[in-house]
Amino acid sequence: MKVFEGIRRIIFLGYFLMHIPITLLIDAQASYFNPIPYPQPLLNLMDWYSKTLKDVHFDRNEYEVWFQCLITIELYLQMPYFVISSWMLLRTKYQTKTDIKGHFYPEWFRFVSLIYCSQALTAILPILIYIYVNEDAHTCQKWIVLAVYSPFLIAPLALLSHIINSKNEKAILIQGEKTTISISSNSSKTT
Repeated sequence: MKVFEGIRRIIFLGYFLMHIPITLLIDAQASYFNPIPYPQPLLNLMDWYSKTLKDVHFDRNEYEVWFQCLITIELYLQMPYFVISSWMLLRTKYQTKTDIKGHFYPEWFRFVSLIYCSQALTAILPILIYIYVNEDAHTCQKWIVLAVYSPFLIAPLALLSHIINSKNEKAILIQGEKTTISISSNSSKTT
């Protein structure tokens, strides 16, 4: 996977760093295995959000098991990925474009990024559909809640697109390097 550069790097770094406190302080309250007791102000914030925007997912009195399972997966699978991704984006050293190894993240990071993308997209789609068909919420409330959840659809899609395009670009670079090497070795044999 090609190294993130410029504004794209800042956006993804912001997304992953923002996601850590959201997951730990807000989302984890709905986890099936709630790991910590939350202070009353955070519980009140969740109640206010749920009642004001009619986001039934975060109604503490009526958590649905399927949603609790998705949040539990977010807490125990995605949360470590947010930390790893933030670390990878923070430690990236920009090297010359000709150094292929320095211009791409390690293959293991690409692999865990694919796992994150597939899990995040699989989780967010039923949540968005459920919000859309919620009959208790007014149209305006639905659009606000959909807007709140939209980064969690857009970011994994953008990351997946980056992974796919980077793989193709790396293959082209490597193929070009092999061609250059084979041409050089053939020309040295003829002289």
